[in-house]
Amino acid sequence: MKTSKFILIVGLALVSLTQNQSWASPLLISSKEEKAFISLLSKAQDICPDLNCKSSSVQKKLITTSIWRKLSPEIRKQIQTTIKNHYSQIWPDTILEDDYVVKGQSRIDEVSFLIYSDEKKQISSTIVGYHVTFSVKAYDTSTCDYDPQTPSSLDSCTLGRIQESLFISNGFNIVVTNPYGLASFKEL
Repeated sequence: MKTSKFILIVGLALVSLTQNQSWASPLLISSKEEKAFISLLSKAQDICPDLNCKSSSVQKKLITTSIWRKLSPEIRKQIQTTIKNHYSQIWPDTILEDDYVVKGQSRIDEVSFLIYSDEKKQISSTIVGYHVTFSVKAYDTSTCDYDPQTPSSLDSCTLGRIQESLFISNGFNIVVTNPYGLASFKEL
């Protein structure tokens, strides 16, 4: 059972979410922009999975709190909306099929610019999107006698957060789960 869920989660990690909320397999992606974005990230992560190596064509640059506040309200809202849409549409069929109950709203844990550079093509420091890590408060119901009819039964369950990371294109029309940041429960 766990193996089939793992395969499902890995399969969903390879899926792209467009702004109109339609899903497409990378093999069936229709737009050149989607193909290019996914290919760029895939090649960069083949070299450096965390995208923090100088040898990678795409690197993450952490957005500090002061930079986050300087981003336009529209960009901040788009990032928050993208996260909410992702976890409300994807998690019920993946991680939430396991023994977890989420409570509350999502929280942005970290946002980074995705910066593309290619000396051969004379392209330097172009922002192509965002890498966002987010989480939601959750309870592991496999550690307790949870009864959905009795909310207080969660009090004896292990408390933690479900965390995941996404790649979001600059135009917010492409969202891809980071295959190295799949949704997972982390105990507090």
